Amino acid sequence: RKELLQITPMDLMSKGKYPVSAFADNIRYIEKNTEVVSEYTMETKSGKTIPVELHSRMFKFGGKRTVITLARDISERKKMEEEQKKLRYQSEMSSRLAAVGEMAAGIAHEINNPLTGVIGFASILMEREDLPADVMDELQIINSGSQRVVEIVKRMLTFARQAKPVRSSVNITELIDNTLDLRSYVLKTANIEVVRHYEPELPLLTVDSGQMQQVILNLILNAEYSMKKAHEKGILTFRVKKEGEWVRMSFQDNGLGMSTETLGKLFQPFFTTKDPGEGTGLGLSLSHGIILAHEGTIRGESILGEGAEFTIELPIKPSDKVPAANDTTGVVQGLTKKASVLVIDDEAAIRALIRIVLTQDGYRVDECDVPQKAMDMISNNNYDVILLDIRMPGVSGLELYSEITAEWPQMAKRVIFITGDTSDASISNLMVAKGIPCINKPFNIATLKNTLNSILSRAN
Repeated sequence: RKELLQITPMDLMSKGKYPVSAFADNIRYIEKNTEVVSEYTMETKSGKTIPVELHSRMFKFGGKRTVITLARDISERKKMEEEQKKLRYQSEMSSRLAAVGEMAAGIAHEINNPLTGVIGFASILMEREDLPADVMDELQIINSGSQRVVEIVKRMLTFARQAKPVRSSVNITELIDNTLDLRSYVLKTANIEVVRHYEPELPLLTVDSGQMQQVILNLILNAEYSMKKAHEKGILTFRVKKEGEWVRMSFQDNGLGMSTETLGKLFQPFFTTKDPGEGTGLGLSLSHGIILAHEGTIRGESILGEGAEFTIELPIKPSDKVPAANDTTGVVQGLTKKASVLVIDDEAAIRALIRIVLTQDGYRVDECDVPQKAMDMISNNNYDVILLDIRMPGVSGLELYSEITAEWPQMAKRVIFITGDTSDASISNLMVAKGIPCINKPFNIATLKNTLNSILSRAN
């Protein structure tokens, strides 16, 4: 009591946080309102700062106006409020990511449809022998640019949806270089020098190339952000070498660096040191999950102000090598017979491409752009194969497939889906469960013919 009588209310307030006039202003406010509830921060005797709730009331005591104030420590309440705020943010972010996934699927469909026509017709023209050399060169440029768009769309879907991993034998340094190519312009204009130290004759790694590229790109983006914040330039160094039965990759920058506290939270979901609106806090968390799923390790090391280094170690599994999925580079096998094909797609360019390619091989091809007409056409014709787009206005390809197989069960194994987005879990699960082949847009001619040949061979 004696100690308290020797100090003023302002002595209890956090030093430097409130002006000297704050206490007087508060008294005047109480005079007008009789009773006031407010929040401040105070310092305890030990020097610890705590949030408090002040209940102030004015009354007469011994004929004088007197203010009595009760201070209550609300540290726990503030902590709970902060946790609830964090949970709301995480819920909103999860909803936002789900919306991004749906948007990405729609964008992929809209881009892949016209892209299928561009790549397909360019391929047809490139097979002609009567075109001048300069035209062939220009067609090659068109085809290469289109293939680049294909890869960009695939990466967009990889980020938006965590599709089921498809692992194959991958040259990891090529994957790093391909990922760097995506950011080459940005790195160059940001004055960031890229240094590579790759050990020669590294073994192939059995990984999902899309997921691994996501990890690499996340690390590049983080390093890029840190160096630009630190000094608007920098050096990004990549090292890859074999260590026993592991391949070790390190990504080093000379950016801002991180504190010990930050290092301890690196892989926590929604944790970010970036400015508001510049990061979700999910990049490293997703990367950590991907590396663990590949039975590898990832760690970060840093000294504040001296940059950071991330190290990834992945196991070498020579007996686990898996051939790349959907390999379309092989020679098209001879088709078992020249069959009758129905193409159901709302895109005229795709229908025209398939018709031209298959008609040249002797097939009879009918087209249908409206799903509702398809049932009548199937009823009046004997089709050997149906090529069916999944996303169409009105009735989807999945709904039409159910109607077709309900009316003609024998057609269940004679349908080939065409889609611009196979990352949708419901579509993938249906195709796997029913054994339905699927051609991903944009497809090349070899893929189309090989898939068709497989269906006809199986039917025969």
